[in-house]
Amino acid sequence: MNRKKALCICASERKNGRGEGISRYICKILEENLAKKRIAATTIDLWEASLTPCDGCGRCAVERRCRADEDFNRISDQVLEADYLFFVSPHHAPVPARLCMFLEKVERLAFLYRPPEPSCQPELFEKPEAPCQPKISGKPEPFCQPELSEKSDQSCQPKRYRKLAGIISHTEGGEKELMVCKAMVNDTIANALETVGFKVVPFNSRWNTGISFAAATESRGKGSEYDREQIAEKAGMYVEIVVQTSRTLYAIL
Repeated sequence: MNRKKALCICASERKNGRGEGISRYICKILEENLAKKRIAATTIDLWEASLTPCDGCGRCAVERRCRADEDFNRISDQVLEADYLFFVSPHHAPVPARLCMFLEKVERLAFLYRPPEPSCQPELFEKPEAPCQPKISGKPEPFCQPELSEKSDQSCQPKRYRKLAGIISHTEGGEKELMVCKAMVNDTIANALETVGFKVVPFNSRWNTGISFAAATESRGKGSEYDREQIAEKAGMYVEIVVQTSRTLYAIL
């Protein structure tokens, strides 16, 4: 039996600027908890990747890769191989630039390179052109309009990334800004991931797009302190939730 794999993507743009950054600490906690479940976990630090913005060339539609960004291709390959994904990000207007570039290319690749699905194509009719001409009332015949299926939007979604994802964010703004952090970071990342087929695992009914942590002592830009014991406890709980979710939702992934 093959061992499950997990990938932790650390979006922090600081390279150990103040000792062990909180994003990297969270990734380490995730790795430790995943290892206890015999899940091989690897952390990718986006700070070390030379990602570039998408220039809209469209080559990925043919090549299934980004022609100008080998670091993106390397990370994308690891994403496709992983059974679980965890995104760890600080709150930076709303998320760090490298994570934005990565998600932009993930979405572009997922939508450009995919075989057309029958339900996504308008229905073709073999009827002659004449009946499609408007009558005196100015209304065309009904069969001249493409059929619209209520399920078309769902069936037209790309299936490239059918796997679970967890999102963990943190802010130096203190407890009063937790929900702002959720809206700006977790919800933003979740929207991008779910668009390309990921299923973001909620922490609970309130935290439906992952979990956020706030600094225990607010000292914006001056080395804010976090409650690392609380982070370790809740991050461990989140790993448990993600793994348990995989056992109950395997049929749709």
